[in-house]
Formats: sequence, C-alpha cells, structure tokens
Amino acid sequence: MKVAKLTEKEKDFLIGQEVESGVKFNPIQDSNNIWIISLEEVEQTNSEWVKELPLIDYKPKKLVI
Repeated sequence: MKVAKLTEKEKDFLIGQEVESGVKFNPIQDSNNIWIISLEEVEQTNSEWVKELPLIDYKPKKLVI
C-alpha cells in the first residue's frame, strides 16, 4: 500500500489542519519512523503541495507486547 511521505516540518504543519470539512490530517510514523499520511488524505485535500508529496510503500510498525 502506498502512502505519502512527510518531512517533520510538513507533519507539524498538517497536524490539526482539515483535509476536508470536519476531517483532519492524521500523520503517523511507519516502522522506519518516517512520517506519513494516507492516500485518502492526499486525494481529499485541495492543497496542491500535499498532492505532490512523494509516495512510498507503507511499512507498519510491529507491535511490541
């Protein structure tokens, strides 16, 4: 599954911003501690710079129990 890669600065900017009315961006980190957002968030926003973010393969964090 592809996701959009964020820099730390981009992540900080997007936190709390609306993707669309009532829906906010939710950046998370993958297993390599790279900040990412979903393709759904990218597709639903009107922000052109978000649509131009590089896409990478999603690597989920492993749960430590």
